[in-house]
Amino acid sequence: MDIGQIIKLLRINKGLTQSELAEDICSITHLSKIENGSKEANEESLNLLLERLGSSYDQVFIDYGRSRKQLEELDKELIYGNFKNADEIVSSIESKEEYFIYVGTGALYYLSLVKYYLLVDKVSKTDSYFTILNKLKKSLSTEELKKLQFVRGLRLLKEKDYKAAIIKFEECLDELPQNKGEIYYYYALCRGQLNQFGEAIEFAYKALDIFRTLYNYERINHCNLLLGIILTQLKAYTKAGEYFNQTIYHSKLMNDKRSEMIAMHNFGRVLKKNKQYQEAAEIFQNCMDYYSKCGQENEFLHSLAELAELQYSQGIDTAIELIEEILLKCSPKQNSHYYYLFKTYQYNLKNQERDLARFLTSHAIPYFKDNGKNDQLFYCYKLLIENRHATKEVCVEQIINEIINKVID
Repeated sequence: MDIGQIIKLLRINKGLTQSELAEDICSITHLSKIENGSKEANEESLNLLLERLGSSYDQVFIDYGRSRKQLEELDKELIYGNFKNADEIVSSIESKEEYFIYVGTGALYYLSLVKYYLLVDKVSKTDSYFTILNKLKKSLSTEELKKLQFVRGLRLLKEKDYKAAIIKFEECLDELPQNKGEIYYYYALCRGQLNQFGEAIEFAYKALDIFRTLYNYERINHCNLLLGIILTQLKAYTKAGEYFNQTIYHSKLMNDKRSEMIAMHNFGRVLKKNKQYQEAAEIFQNCMDYYSKCGQENEFLHSLAELAELQYSQGIDTAIELIEEILLKCSPKQNSHYYYLFKTYQYNLKNQERDLARFLTSHAIPYFKDNGKNDQLFYCYKLLIENRHATKEVCVEQIINEIINKVID
């Protein structure tokens, strides 16, 4: 417990200046050093300062322990993914800001709420808390500073600034033993998003080992999902399928429908890659049915896109209906990846050769090139060569050179 930080928090909360608090007790310089933890004060001075702030030395110790235990319980629920319990704790403490400041756990209180709101995707609600924490930064303990770096990393992850998030996570990677598993997991997630698969797999396994020792099945599921997705990208489909099947099995036992459906969708992708088209199509249809009932439009679109692409690749007549349904949900600014890909498919299926060639050269190829989508880019080049007679602007030699340069890069 940092008594200096408690005094500073109480003073700020009561709107007192250092001069007003220190009057007739100690010098302003002395108080400043106490608040910043660079100087110890005698018990008499501390009691006088706390009395002026409406507290006492003995009571601070008792209340500090009680409040810290409550915040540790919230952190435990978040680590285990028990958001229902976490919701109840937050509901009970959210209106007690003054109490937590009063008993000296104000910084931990703000850090706990920031973490909670980030994990429940209410990012904007953390703005005011980050402002307060930045003001308190000089008086935070080492543990609190590391927790601040962790939640900053979480915020950056939510904002998809993965490189910056990695830097924050690295600053507390082995500094918070009770949070080590989740830090490893989020670190692996960021590495995976940047296609740094070696580090992603290494830290996903580290996180998985920790969560297994804690019997934290919710987080075990998350690690299995992450490993499955990474291994799918590495084309290790058999091993990826094993991780997805483990997740499906455990999710059913825990009645965790959300994780089950994410794993099902990704297992369908693995089956599609392995050319098990009928089984994959059934899975995508089941996912679509579930997401449609739940009103989860984005997830529905992802499964619809996989099914449409499967039917398109197999020359199934109903593919055009699915493609047109996708295009109703997309535009160059919204779900743009799907728009450019399925607009290409639509032109190709309808044999609109001139429109296809113009769309490829003016829109699809520049988009996929700028966004590093090489598989889709090469497919567009292939279509352009096949339809080169449709426009005089298509130079096959130039396309081939672009493909060669892309492969070399």
